[in-house]
Amino acid sequence: MSKKIQYRFTNNPDIQPQNPHPDAPKEPEPYIASEELIKAVNLAIYLRRPLLIEGEAGCGKTRLASAVAYELGLPFYRWDIRSTTKAKEG
Repeated sequence: MSKKIQYRFTNNPDIQPQNPHPDAPKEPEPYIASEELIKAVNLAIYLRRPLLIEGEAGCGKTRLASAVAYELGLPFYRWDIRSTTKAKEG
């Protein structure tokens, strides 16, 4: 019987699993998240549903994703999207 891993994002860059995924970020990403954003990330994790983050260029969307991946030891694959990007390219 396999043990289920329970993920929880706390916005603490000092926390990382002992054996992170090989494609997890190697360095912590400095990011200050609001309590509401931390709650939204954890709710998406709990419900196993995607979380759509939108905002202007440079507002921290990718930094948040990297911070979550680092703390939880999960893989992080960056894909920059443009108005001409097709889903099949991913």
